[in-house]
Amino acid sequence: MDMRGKRTSRQTSAAARPFNLRRSFLLLSLVCIALMSLASAWLLSRFLTSHMLHRDAEVTKQFVQSIVNDMQPSAYFPDLPTDTDRQTHAEFFTLANREHVKTAFEDYFQRLAHMPEVVRANVFDADQTIIWSRQRALIGHHSTDNRELQQALTGQVTVKQGTVKQPEKAEHVRFERGVRYFVESYIPIRNASRDTVIGVVEVYKIPDALFHTLAQGYQLIWGSAFGGALLLYAALFWIVRRAERVIDQQGEQLVAAETLATIGEMASAVVHNIRNPLASIRTSAEIIYEEEDAFAVQPQSEDIMTEVDRLEGWLRDLLTYAQPLAHTPAPVPLADLVRDALQHVTSRLDKQKVQLQLDMPDALPPLYADAALLHQAIYGILSNALDAMPSGGILTLKARQGMGSQW
Repeated sequence: MDMRGKRTSRQTSAAARPFNLRRSFLLLSLVCIALMSLASAWLLSRFLTSHMLHRDAEVTKQFVQSIVNDMQPSAYFPDLPTDTDRQTHAEFFTLANREHVKTAFEDYFQRLAHMPEVVRANVFDADQTIIWSRQRALIGHHSTDNRELQQALTGQVTVKQGTVKQPEKAEHVRFERGVRYFVESYIPIRNASRDTVIGVVEVYKIPDALFHTLAQGYQLIWGSAFGGALLLYAALFWIVRRAERVIDQQGEQLVAAETLATIGEMASAVVHNIRNPLASIRTSAEIIYEEEDAFAVQPQSEDIMTEVDRLEGWLRDLLTYAQPLAHTPAPVPLADLVRDALQHVTSRLDKQKVQLQLDMPDALPPLYADAALLHQAIYGILSNALDAMPSGGILTLKARQGMGSQW
């Protein structure tokens, strides 16, 4: 019983708790916008980094390839033996340096290695062995697990950005002091007919200017992402807040309409119950007024009929206020409406000794309005005017057609 009671109370409290549309939507939109902005900024940053690094490598490739082609690269990348013994390779490359690598070859790669931002340059042959390096200790080193080098030997320019915190390759251990991050480019060298890759130039660079440009690009991307997300969130917040206000207003209007409908039903019942005795009272007053020997009570009978008519008007006004009006405009003759309204106040005009002056041509064009509402408005004006003249006076009604058929 206790568990059922707790469960029932929990369900009742959850059902009674109103759903906060604005808070739920804003929290959900905040999460979605934040995720989309972060993902977009991250993807754009990755694209910018990859594009800029590959562009830098392509420029280096064109520079290296153009000069190497002019120097007849086949003379500097001879066919090498396939023996995997390191000692044999070291002895061979010592011999190869003496016999095949000419002074121009050495001078060119020395200039390449001492270019701005270049911290190391290695030259591999087709057998993945270093035949020249800025650091002599690496000459003769044979690489077997260098995926970037293997891709470059297929003719692809490979670019990789890395750090020296945890060396991934053997040559990273021999980096100079102060080198923390670098860009590693593998540039394939083709033969004169450009159909075969005969070697690869590996260039380690610290492109400070490029990294500075990338940092500025990152700031622009992340700043734009943050600003766009903030602007989008603010726009959604404004839209949701405005929508919530409209919903609240419509809810209030709906409640007011339901209240008026309830009041209208109650008023209809009350008016129906009051009108029946009022009709009996007025009928009795009319009978007394028309009797020949009732001269002494005729003024009182007339007062009773007048007050009953006034009470009937109040009841009609109550029904008009309590019930929703159906506005049906149509052409309405104004003169007929005024004369009909005057018939309802004729007794008051005579009793209060009010003189009526009606100045209304019959040739007036009809008005496009709701006949019932306009009749009620005219009757209300006449009643207010008579209430303001309890001791008599002159009541003047005028109607004219203005310029452009406007009243």
